[in-house]
Amino acid sequence: MIKNHKLVILLCLFVNVAVSQQQQQTSFFMFNSLYNNPAYAGSRNTLSSNIIQKNQWIGFKGAPTSQFLSVHSPLKNRKLGVGFNINNDALGSRKTLSSYLDLSGSIILNKNEDRLSVGISAGFDNYQMNFSDLYAVDLNDKIATQNINFLGFNTGVGVYYYGKKHYVGLSCPSIIEHSYLGTKINNRHTIFIAGYVFKLNSVIDFKPSTLIYYVKGAPVSLNINASFLAYKKIWFGVMYRYNVGPGINTSIVLNDQFTFGYSFDYPLNKLRTNQYGNHEFMLQIDLSKFKNENKIYSPRYF
Repeated sequence: MIKNHKLVILLCLFVNVAVSQQQQQTSFFMFNSLYNNPAYAGSRNTLSSNIIQKNQWIGFKGAPTSQFLSVHSPLKNRKLGVGFNINNDALGSRKTLSSYLDLSGSIILNKNEDRLSVGISAGFDNYQMNFSDLYAVDLNDKIATQNINFLGFNTGVGVYYYGKKHYVGLSCPSIIEHSYLGTKINNRHTIFIAGYVFKLNSVIDFKPSTLIYYVKGAPVSLNINASFLAYKKIWFGVMYRYNVGPGINTSIVLNDQFTFGYSFDYPLNKLRTNQYGNHEFMLQIDLSKFKNENKIYSPRYF
């Protein structure tokens, strides 16, 4: 029997994850689309890398932490895109490491060079639950000394339509549902993303965007972000995650290669006590540009 009440809470959270959502959510979802949709690979028209560090419920023992890394690029003719992404997530004694390869193919739809991209992904999820790390009163309890380590293959699909100032995507990043010892450990997700850029004046652009998660048997997760871009250099915005709480985000385009961002959000649900909010740090690196007659196909809005 587990004695520490915080560890009991963490175990309950683990069970909740097992029956609802496993796909991690970030406040910088508009910069991390490859994690949710393989059809995004190569769409930035550059060799692009994105790194995110997320720390949740600061001050709460055993709180979740997540790291995200994605790299993707178009091939020379832009008809294909390739990439990979890695996510490491820890919640108390539960750890998940996911690694996926992505491949996309796209076509031009009109004279504005809007593109429709279709993508597939394949990779592995490694689930670990180290019960032996928890403090137990009864050491003869089998669960007190049991560690779970499960490696599962998965695959995903997605479609992504985008232009210079808009994007819409629909995907299922993990099609296969796995079970371990008779218990389902992951669920199939359907994810919708969309955004549009409005030019307010010569200085300010406005970009609303949304991310919606759907998992059978769980409430729909709705994320809304409203960001402004000043002088093509500074992003600042607000966000709201339905049934969780609000947040703020900002990022600075340091030069053609580097963009650095920070976000903070605070849950207004039952988790609002005994913790100090969630923090994210983001670094985006664009290493090269593919041009045709000195024209960049895709601006750096998303």
